[in-house]
Amino acid sequence: MNAMAFALLLTALGGDPEGTALVRVDGRWEYPHYLGFRPADGAVIDVNPPRMSWPYLPQVVPHQREIPATEFTLQFSRSGDFSRPDLQRLTEYNFQNALPALEPGEWRWRVGYGVGTADEQWSLVRRFTIDADTVRWDRTIIDRAAEQLAALPRPRLGPRDGDFAGWRQRLEADPDGAVWLRSLIQQAERATRQAWWREFPVTDRADRAAYDEQQFANLARDLASAAFAWKLTGDERFAAARDHAVALARFPTGGLASPEYHGAPRKWPTQITEMLAVCYDLFHEQLSAEQRETIRESIAWRLQAVYLDRHSWRLGDRIAPSGVAVFASSHPYENFMWSLPAVLLMAGELEVADRLVPLCLNYLTGVTSSQGPDEGWNEGLAYGSWKGATMLQAALYTHLLLPDLELGRNPYFVHLGQWYRHLLPLGIERLSFGDYAADPQRAVSTHSSIFRHLAWITGEPTFTHRWRAITEQLGVRPSGRVWLDLLASDRLVLPTAEAGEPVRAVFPDAGWVMASTQAPSDRTAFDRAVGMIFQSRPMGGFSHSFRNENDFVWHAYGRTLAAGGGGTAYPDPHSRDSISHNVILVDGHGQQWDPRRPAVPFVGRLLAHHPFGSSEEPDGTHGAVAWVGDATNAYPAEIGLARWHRYVVFLGGEVFVVFDDLAMRPEADPARFSWLFHVAPEVPLQIDDATPGFGYVLGDVTARVDFAGPADALEIVDQPGRQGFVNRITGADLYDHTLERLKRVGRTLARDQWMAHNLWVTNRQPARQWQFLAVLSAAPAAAELPTVTFTDGTVATVRLADGRRWTVSFDPAVPGDVTFDPAELRKWAESSNSASLPASGPRERLALGDDRYEVEWLFREEFDRGLAHWVLEGNAEVQVEDQRLVIRNRDPAARTTATLWLRPELPQRAVVRFRASVLPPAEGNAANRNLILHAREQDGQPVRFGRSGQYRLYHELPNYIVTFTGGFAPGWSRARRNPAFELLHETDLRAEVGQDYEIAVTIDEGRLRYYVDGKRIHDVVDPQPLPAGRFALRTWTTNAAWSDLQVGRIHDPE
Repeated sequence: MNAMAFALLLTALGGDPEGTALVRVDGRWEYPHYLGFRPADGAVIDVNPPRMSWPYLPQVVPHQREIPATEFTLQFSRSGDFSRPDLQRLTEYNFQNALPALEPGEWRWRVGYGVGTADEQWSLVRRFTIDADTVRWDRTIIDRAAEQLAALPRPRLGPRDGDFAGWRQRLEADPDGAVWLRSLIQQAERATRQAWWREFPVTDRADRAAYDEQQFANLARDLASAAFAWKLTGDERFAAARDHAVALARFPTGGLASPEYHGAPRKWPTQITEMLAVCYDLFHEQLSAEQRETIRESIAWRLQAVYLDRHSWRLGDRIAPSGVAVFASSHPYENFMWSLPAVLLMAGELEVADRLVPLCLNYLTGVTSSQGPDEGWNEGLAYGSWKGATMLQAALYTHLLLPDLELGRNPYFVHLGQWYRHLLPLGIERLSFGDYAADPQRAVSTHSSIFRHLAWITGEPTFTHRWRAITEQLGVRPSGRVWLDLLASDRLVLPTAEAGEPVRAVFPDAGWVMASTQAPSDRTAFDRAVGMIFQSRPMGGFSHSFRNENDFVWHAYGRTLAAGGGGTAYPDPHSRDSISHNVILVDGHGQQWDPRRPAVPFVGRLLAHHPFGSSEEPDGTHGAVAWVGDATNAYPAEIGLARWHRYVVFLGGEVFVVFDDLAMRPEADPARFSWLFHVAPEVPLQIDDATPGFGYVLGDVTARVDFAGPADALEIVDQPGRQGFVNRITGADLYDHTLERLKRVGRTLARDQWMAHNLWVTNRQPARQWQFLAVLSAAPAAAELPTVTFTDGTVATVRLADGRRWTVSFDPAVPGDVTFDPAELRKWAESSNSASLPASGPRERLALGDDRYEVEWLFREEFDRGLAHWVLEGNAEVQVEDQRLVIRNRDPAARTTATLWLRPELPQRAVVRFRASVLPPAEGNAANRNLILHAREQDGQPVRFGRSGQYRLYHELPNYIVTFTGGFAPGWSRARRNPAFELLHETDLRAEVGQDYEIAVTIDEGRLRYYVDGKRIHDVVDPQPLPAGRFALRTWTTNAAWSDLQVGRIHDPE
């Protein structure tokens, strides 16, 4: 075989290898559990206009408990001159999407916060490009949607011609429609046999109600089914649903039939709002004026409660921190989607509905999923499917009632469907990604309705194929709102099923890779498939997903050979802990982060993948695909982990080579790294210490994991069953805690939920750097396993039973058929990680004036990749132009500010140097270029972003400030120490408009020196030096530019 060039090298070494994609840090990953800036800076968008959103607060993560409601100014510009924007919108939503299509080309955009107030701030300017052939999706209809909905005849949910008898005939003549119709009628008939149908509850108060909150939600859904059954059949058995709906509507707020947070202790009764609206729509002509008013009033206070009072969007005059505008927790999001159909159905009759229509449509088109919002669903398989089904029900209502919105043009729907089908190959036995993933078959039924709805909305033929494949397995099944199936089958066109699904997929924004030899919807072929599902997500685990970045599930020949997660029943602490997953522990410590108070902008990420371009591959493919995940940020900083890159190479459709590149930070102690691997079923397993490795047989499939030696450097231990809850390094035991947490919610932990084999592969002696090289191979009955040999711990040679042979090298000095250069990928990862500075870098003897420094350069900002490393505070116009950071004060009469914080903190002994220019015009230009260094909060914590940019606010923080001013002012340079604004030194040096300057500042053991064009301007010693902290560039009423900024660590001379 010819050697395949596959070194992941930077462009300095000749560009990316053909077919290899290096995944750049995306601006959408900035604290991604919070609603953020989309599209990302530099994006080539996939729909015109782009789907827009931005954080409710400029700093993204709120520091305060209360968030006042505000308005935003959204601006678009072709030229970058925002004093004359090409398009501007004022909005109360931070997801304004009622926008026209834009002209192709490059556009720039920014958002203003509190414009015209004393706290006015503007975001950084971001760019996006629209290609000439980008799908156009004019969404200005959103502004007219309430009027269009109001003009629809009642019932809005029915056949277009209003002929229910004819509709029933069409349904009965259609094989699928007949099944759904029969299901609807059976559900209505079951309702008539319930006790509550004969004697409807007189109260929903918790202390007197005969039913709980979930039963009230179920009976409301039954009423909606009965209403449809009555309209379709005319059967008077179902007519009583009208009076029951009125009785339900009479319950006041505060009872078990109220929405969550307003009386009901759980979320389920929030759905009652939708069901009342459905009944109102269908029984409209049969309701008296008084009955209509009763139902309208009930729906009105429910919508007010969910969206405007608590917690889905607003809290009165404040914004809900857990609502869709900020963090979007699970239940507020779900309540938002459950209530959306009522908003559409009551538009034109309720003032509150008319107000909420644009809110709902802007969010549904622009964000869609709080756990996406562009790819995947971060909560994993089960909850990701259930919540996704809720959203798709709301989307299908919208598609049916507002067809002119053309909701199917939303690219997220296609991306979501692609992700769902690759996450759940039909036939897989176990997954590890989220609550209840241990039994993936329970999600298959949900996927039946998901893919049917997606096919109706998008018109994508492969989604119909997926639905038909599930139907062959389960039969035709209705969705949770069977009337949606009936309506869609009559009003919409289901595309003809087409096969042709890709066998592999990569989702770089969501952080997933799925590679297999067979299409995911081919249940029969799954028994021949070999594949892996892998995640390293910028969002990281939260809520119903787990702490398991760089985790994988390995399957082959119909069996799941490796998948962690433990029992996966909510809220299982063992499942949420890294100990139960196929990840790495560092001295026994796993992954941990707080998504509400994140210490890093993102958690995991894909670094690279190669190739993922072909749509289909036959059995026995001769190709190789690979990817690299980076889970470094998933671990707490106090652990001291500097790097965990996991390489995976899929060879010949049979074998996986896994290489883990690990290192500790220079200040951390050496560590023992534990490579974890889990086999859930009780099967024979044999550890081979001499090789080293282990093997096992699962059904008729033989599996083997081999490691590069030396054997005496590794300890391989299996902690079976109950021992799998015990941390081998720390001794911590999660078993009792798991039992207790499950018991609180009425669940148990049965022995069959334990994982039978929990393998720990650990370096015996602590090390500062470590590498694991493993080969995962499997063979069906009577077939031979591949032969595996290793060279020097970095090279694996694999020979398959059919004679095919590969050498995979992680040492560029030993070329193989597939060769990586981990050192170059480390550089790429460090340079693109905005969370921290690289641990090391090149050294230089630096001369600044008469002073000499031994400098280790850690970071260089050439402003060629946007501003991912920077955070803006202030109201000036800030953008990147020609590899320069440019700040402009467009109005000479205005007084604008800009403080640009570098995200990573400086070293304790630090040097920063850069070029700075004062740009014309001179009018109103203060030529003010300041810097702040070693800044921290007063409590010693890292600086929290989000100040308004006013100068006095930085005087309250411990920091050093050096000013360099001129222009229309007298001009000076001053060095100060804060808090208290203490003057350390000053000079009358002034900055001039039109001049370029080379500036450097050093802080070394309390000695602060500042240089301009090689001349030392300030040299002061602080007897009480500040600890290391953040660095910022700052201006006031200035047009300025910065370029070629470098940060280094000062060392003692050698």
